[in-house]
Amino acid sequence: MRKRTMKALSLVLALLLMLAVLVPAIPAAEAEDAAVTAEKVSEIQPEAEPEDEQPIVKEEAELADTGAEADIAEEGAVTDLAGEGAQADLADVGATTTTNTLNSTHSITVASGDTVAYEFGVRRWNGYSYLTYMFQYQYSNYAVYEGTGSCSVSIVKNTNHSGKYTITGLNVGKRRIVCRTVYLENGKYFYHNITLNITVTGLATPRISSCESLDSGVKINWGAVPGAVKYRVFYKGANGWTRMYDTTNTYVINPSVNSGATYTFTVRCLNAAGNFFTSDFEPNGYRYTYNMATPRLTGIVSTSAGVKFTISAVPNAKKYRVFYKDGNNWRGLGDTTTTSFTHKDAVFGRTYLYTVRCLKSDGSKFLSAYNNTGWTHTNYLGTPSITGFTDSVSGTTVKWNAVSYAEKYRVFYKNGNTWTRLGDTKSTSFIDRTAPVGVTRTYTVRCLNNAANAFTSSYNNTGWNHMRYLGTPRITGFTNYSTGTRIKWGAITGAEKYRVYYKKNGSWTRLGDTTSTSFVHTDAKPGVTYTYTVRCINKEANRFTSSFYGTGWTHTYYRP
Repeated sequence: MRKRTMKALSLVLALLLMLAVLVPAIPAAEAEDAAVTAEKVSEIQPEAEPEDEQPIVKEEAELADTGAEADIAEEGAVTDLAGEGAQADLADVGATTTTNTLNSTHSITVASGDTVAYEFGVRRWNGYSYLTYMFQYQYSNYAVYEGTGSCSVSIVKNTNHSGKYTITGLNVGKRRIVCRTVYLENGKYFYHNITLNITVTGLATPRISSCESLDSGVKINWGAVPGAVKYRVFYKGANGWTRMYDTTNTYVINPSVNSGATYTFTVRCLNAAGNFFTSDFEPNGYRYTYNMATPRLTGIVSTSAGVKFTISAVPNAKKYRVFYKDGNNWRGLGDTTTTSFTHKDAVFGRTYLYTVRCLKSDGSKFLSAYNNTGWTHTNYLGTPSITGFTDSVSGTTVKWNAVSYAEKYRVFYKNGNTWTRLGDTKSTSFIDRTAPVGVTRTYTVRCLNNAANAFTSSYNNTGWNHMRYLGTPRITGFTNYSTGTRIKWGAITGAEKYRVYYKKNGSWTRLGDTTSTSFVHTDAKPGVTYTYTVRCINKEANRFTSSFYGTGWTHTYYRP
């Protein structure tokens, strides 16, 4: 009896060794698939290094593991079937160590969510045909070699000559499951490797149509898939496709993104329970760089309150930050939720370089790029422009255009090569009471602050020239005397002396000077017609103090 027991043990050991030898080797890639584990994955790693802190995403499992409640290799191990064959001592049935290996492959197509029930057994070949199942079923195990996601596999003894395994929870795609079954016939063990190729059909593959950069994050949009009840969104991280969110909507918003970073997303349909996929997915995904449009400064104007900016509105932007360049560094001036901002501390006369950037509403991170070249602006109001002069007995009145935001103006005249201050005013005109009559002066105007301690504009360095003149004398009548023609004109306020002319051979010829408002042309010839005009001069008779009428007045002299 002891010899028989030892002999039986030897046979069992030999059988186990042969089983180990006959089990097909699993390729590395397949083995990895067959032993999927739900590992903890790291934070999202964008494909481009972000500027600021790394985004934070709660990651539950990689795409290949999603929905898995247990390691696939372990799921089928509901019952240890290896012991089922040990119902009798092998030595008692005269078993030898001879083994035979059979292989068969079967392919089926099912819909996602269907249950696959497959019966297997070995039929004996008698030299003419396969007989019914004659082999005695001993035990089975299985391995999943291809496919993603979880599934549930159970193996049961169907009859004494066959087994049956049932597969549930299949994701859309292809699965390859190998069932390794042991049968006994006349003391010989038969190893039947049954390969089942399962094609799982499902819904249409959802396709991402667009992404949008929002203040709250990146919005991922896709088209609705007929029949879909739920979707799962993934991003591609350092460890492959990583689950982000499940949703019944056709969009999600992922807040954990950084400006300038590029991400790749994909979407897959999911059953309501969330334990298997009902569609395939786009393996290349949808690449998107999270960045709002770069804002621009469309208007920069100096005001009495500072430099005022107009910012081009960026869709979805809720806040902007304005900067000026200080040496080689951009310094923040302040934030605004509108499209305008005022640099209140801008110094008049100083040239600044400005730029602007979109900012998250809570101020935690930038959401756009910025124009590194910037926009240059010298902090000055508009330059006043002299529009006219009016002369009077009081002096020369200088007039200019109003400048927006100007608080005060300073008027200058040029004295040699130097601009000399005449005075300050809040109006747009000024009387130069010191203007000499008949002398050309050059004027300019510059804006000034209320305190009169800083210029707020530039000025026209060329200036505007003007000669102060009194009113132009107008001849009012003629009287013929035996001594000649008496010419009369209206008095001009401020005039010190007058000079009378007559036209000879097309040119004005001087007749004489007077402090009166009349003059007698003693050399007038009877019957001759003359044209006269009058002009004001100073008392020294060395400078004109008025203009004159170029057409003059005509009179014919007749001796009384």
